[in-house]
Amino acid sequence: MDSTCRRALNSIKLKNASIGYYDDQLAKADEIRVHVLSQIDQACRDNWLKIYYQPLIDIQNMKLAECEALSRWIDPRYGFLSPDKFIPALEANREVYKVDCHVLEGYGQDAEFLREKGKEIFPISFNISRTDLEACNIYQKIEDTVARYGLSRDQVHIEITESALNDSSQAMVEAVQHFHDLGYQVWMDDFGSGYSSLGQGIRDQNRL
Repeated sequence: MDSTCRRALNSIKLKNASIGYYDDQLAKADEIRVHVLSQIDQACRDNWLKIYYQPLIDIQNMKLAECEALSRWIDPRYGFLSPDKFIPALEANREVYKVDCHVLEGYGQDAEFLREKGKEIFPISFNISRTDLEACNIYQKIEDTVARYGLSRDQVHIEITESALNDSSQAMVEAVQHFHDLGYQVWMDDFGSGYSSLGQGIRDQNRL
């Protein structure tokens, strides 16, 4: 769109609407979104989805306590894709569980490698999405992976985002209870991003 057209549109006064421009940046974002949705299975199969372990250090002894397992997409066509480039599209399409299960599967493989080398296996925390509960039997998928790699349930901590707990609180509270019944710890991720007070956060944290 040339500058003359932009000035003409800017001069229009709309009472109940706004004007947006579909520029090259938006076109590229939409192109990547379509690519992600069409290639998610191959990304898992060919390991385009990489696991990054963010260490959590116990400050009392300065030793590794555990790691948060994060996912990054290294695409042969688009290069490095941060989570904001692929997670929202997959969540909207109810396929983000594939990423979450891939992360846990990768951790199982890494734990198996460490066990074979006689190394200590560090516990992890990893995210699940609200849509995981709707799109698959996420409990069974986690249980199957834990059993397949000989992991203990205290080596796997489930993280649920604060926003997910807010958006669908009853469903998430029931999910938390189910995970507890299975023997898993459940943590709140992104604490403070949605609460107006620490007290409110503590009340909901107690439900976890």
